Amino acid sequence: MNRKNIFLTIVIFFLFSTSLYAHDYVEDNLEFKRWCKETFEYGAYVYEGYKAVAFLKFVSEPPNTDFWQTPIKTYEKQEGDCEDAAFLFLDYLPRNQDAEIIWGWVYKRDTCIWFAHVWCELIARDGNRYVVEGFSNWEGIKLEKLESETRMSVLELPLIEYNKLNDAMSLKWDICKESDYVSIFNGDSLHYGDMIFLQKNLKVFLGISETEEIKRILRKLQEFFLRKEKQ
Repeated sequence: MNRKNIFLTIVIFFLFSTSLYAHDYVEDNLEFKRWCKETFEYGAYVYEGYKAVAFLKFVSEPPNTDFWQTPIKTYEKQEGDCEDAAFLFLDYLPRNQDAEIIWGWVYKRDTCIWFAHVWCELIARDGNRYVVEGFSNWEGIKLEKLESETRMSVLELPLIEYNKLNDAMSLKWDICKESDYVSIFNGDSLHYGDMIFLQKNLKVFLGISETEEIKRILRKLQEFFLRKEKQ
């Protein structure tokens, strides 16, 4: 093999490996890392989790499709949508991190549009809540209350309860039987979103009741955890 062919082989290999594992080459943001450590318990884990989702490629699903990728798949493909980024971020956090995953709706005042969304929230050392959004470079951890938007939750699932559901896969709980999943949670730790908002508006958005939507989410979570367990 002559020098020219050797050089071309090296270049092709470098380009391929860089595109396949682009996340491994994201340069650290030391100032942002320091801010995470100062702001959150287990801030180093928050930083690594956010770094993993901040530079993902957003890919919309086809109409009437809602497939939840496992964190491993999202990490390997380096692409996904909102819930895929949320699940990957949670996978980096300690089990007792003060965090939640939230299914709900976001209203953007500049476009006057509501859209369904899944996101994570972190509770800081000072008690403030921060929204975590992937696909945002280093700008996706922001204070919960922004003048530019309104967020309404359908289901708020604390990380500790999210992990309990994951662990409970061996119990083969049935989401259609309330006794099978309510007993998994601790008291009031499962929050059913902004109920006044839901009672007035959820049927307009979804054509179903808030209870049906929550059951749909939990049923899909069960399917998601089963796939995750098999990997």
